[in-house]
Amino acid sequence: MRVTKISLRYGRTVNLGNFESVKVECEIEAEIEEGDDPASARKVLHEQVKADVREQLLPLAKLRMEQVNEIISSLPADLQAAVKASLNEEKRK
Repeated sequence: MRVTKISLRYGRTVNLGNFESVKVECEIEAEIEEGDDPASARKVLHEQVKADVREQLLPLAKLRMEQVNEIISSLPADLQAAVKASLNEEKRK
């Protein structure tokens, strides 16, 4: 059997809270030329659709981070310090 075309779809669903979510998907297709390695082509396509989905989700991630920072800044100073220390510890893992 000879593979002549590869189609790949990748998506992510992000919970927004309050029973809301957003789903971002990307689909890509490529024709395989004689002598091309289908496994290598699939890997390239997979990386490309993942990058596209990540790029589409970036504004949402920035917005969520702004919301988190707003919540943290409304906490008393001792709790702010504890939350920030905990977040920094999580980043190191």
